[in-house]
Amino acid sequence: MTSELDIENHLIQILSEQENQWRYRPDLTSEAALWENFRRHLNRLNLAILEGEALTDIEFNRVRHVTSALKSHFFLIYVTVLV
Repeated sequence: MTSELDIENHLIQILSEQENQWRYRPDLTSEAALWENFRRHLNRLNLAILEGEALTDIEFNRVRHVTSALKSHFFLIYVTVLV
C-alpha cells in the first residue's frame, strides 16, 4: 500500500518537472504562510490594475473568502475583486 507521504512526494515530483512552474517550498509550513505567499503573488501579478497599491487587509480577506468558498478547481475560475 502506498503511504500518504509517498503520494505527496510523487505529486511534488510531477509538479516540479519540466514546464511546470510549481516548486516545493519548505518555508511554507502553515496555512497562514500559504495565504501570505498567495497575497504577495496576487499583488505582484496585478500591480497595474491595483495602480501600484497592494490589496488592503479588507480586500484580501474578501479574496480569501471567495476563493475558500469555491467548489471547482481554483485556478480555472477568475475571481473579480471589487475595490
